[in-house]
Amino acid sequence: MAGDGVSTRLQKEVGGLHQEVSKLQEEIVRLETKMEARFQEFKDEFRGDLQALLGQYFGPPPTGPTAHSTTNKGKGVLGAPLGSCLKSPSFHRRQWILS
Repeated sequence: MAGDGVSTRLQKEVGGLHQEVSKLQEEIVRLETKMEARFQEFKDEFRGDLQALLGQYFGPPPTGPTAHSTTNKGKGVLGAPLGSCLKSPSFHRRQWILS
């Protein structure tokens, strides 16, 4: 029959298209992997360059436990003791007006 020849030809074409799509998907995965690797290299290089540049202007980064800790001198807003502005009625009034 003539109809069988057409459906067989279409099946072959669809099979060929599936193979092309599979090859394209494999190529996309390969390129994504390559891009991720290059991006990671760029990121690492950029981080090193940025640290070197900042080191030129600001000196080497501090080390040791004091590098990440801050000192609390017990001072709040404009030198007032911590919490004193929260107890102030005007502070609460301002917060109410702003909200």
